[in-house]
Amino acid sequence: MKKKPLILVLGLFLGTLSPGALEMRGLEIRMAAQNYLATEGVYTPSPWTTSLGGAALLGFKPGSPWELVPEVDVFAFAYRWYYGRAVPAALETAGRITALHFLVSPTLRFRLYSSSRFHAGLTLSPAVLLRVSLSREEDGKSLNGYFYREGRFFYPGAGLYFRWRYFETLGLSLSASAHVPIIGVLAEQQAYHRPPLWDQGVLSFRVGVFLPLGNPVP
Repeated sequence: MKKKPLILVLGLFLGTLSPGALEMRGLEIRMAAQNYLATEGVYTPSPWTTSLGGAALLGFKPGSPWELVPEVDVFAFAYRWYYGRAVPAALETAGRITALHFLVSPTLRFRLYSSSRFHAGLTLSPAVLLRVSLSREEDGKSLNGYFYREGRFFYPGAGLYFRWRYFETLGLSLSASAHVPIIGVLAEQQAYHRPPLWDQGVLSFRVGVFLPLGNPVP
């Protein structure tokens, strides 16, 4: 029973495709505020950071409500290796280690509303979070190993998007999304340590410039 909604969504998506129908519709250049949802931290609440990113908008056949949006956001967080886990660390924390983050996803967008200039819809994102510690010390190596064990790099997500085409060659894009390392969190469900399913998730609030290319969105 639980698989039926996913099968239905995939069926609706595949039904809109046709060979050779993919076309470039535009580019997005954006900034974002990101919140790291950590239940454990070293003298810090869930930290906020800013990111830079971009995306390409690829449309399917005319009339299809789907778009394929390869996108990436680049940002940084500070961690500390703390009893075998990577936990966020405040700027004043001794032994903190900065790591670069690359949130990469071939996101699917489903358009719910469309007019000549305004579009809004939902996003589904099978993202991966690539993290690289900037320290060559032993704790930095431990962090790099932790980031990629037990599926912690897989960050599926969902969200909303809005796009306003103000001029023929320029528009505004807004989006919000939540990504959760569900496989990594489930792997840590032990008798002595049961983090919530949203632990180490990432909330993103983006604003950017939309540059239309090729044919306008139908």
